[in-house]
Amino acid sequence: MNFVNANGARIPALGFGTFELEPADAEAMVQHALKVGYRHIDTARMYDNEAAVGRGIE
Repeated sequence: MNFVNANGARIPALGFGTFELEPADAEAMVQHALKVGYRHIDTARMYDNEAAVGRGIE
């Protein structure tokens, strides 16, 4: 896995984006992304799906 340094943090270079995912899709897809090896979940408050992304991570 390749990593990059961003603002002092070492993170995986490839992330799973959650922009424009509906909440139900975000939850299921984040769960699946983590199961297949993603460790960098790209999200932002403006996406308005933080709760669903959090449930997917949980």
